[in-house]
Amino acid sequence: ARSQRPGEPEILGQLRNAWQCARADDTSSPLLDLHVGAAIAAARHVRRRIEVAPPQTIGQATVALLADSLQRGLVRPESAVLRVLLVGAGAVARSTAPAIIAAQGSTLPPQLTLHIANRTEANAHSLASTTGASVSPWASWREQLATADIVIYSVPT
Repeated sequence: ARSQRPGEPEILGQLRNAWQCARADDTSSPLLDLHVGAAIAAARHVRRRIEVAPPQTIGQATVALLADSLQRGLVRPESAVLRVLLVGAGAVARSTAPAIIAAQGSTLPPQLTLHIANRTEANAHSLASTTGASVSPWASWREQLATADIVIYSVPT
């Protein structure tokens, strides 16, 4: 899964679609057309004028946030090993787990353990087998939660 740059282009696309629907339903107005057209033109201008970082995967964005939190001291591991618990094994977890493992020793500490807990343990084992993570049985996720330095929830809310 790819995440978009904040505010653009995903939100701009939603605005454009809503505006097109309003125009098709004849519920727009000349004033609304003027303002939405100006907002789209401004967004295009900004996009051409600034250097924008390429889109990141959700996993890469999670690793960047985690690395920043560690560097700023917002996360302080209880031991020499950073213990990360990933709850869920769906699309977000399939992006996040490999990104965490790939960042181990570079932007994340080399002493890191990744544990995956998922309601369907077969899915957790499948993800763990591709990343070298370990599986925490779903029945013990509360105990795992108590000992984790970082908990990443990748389950629908």
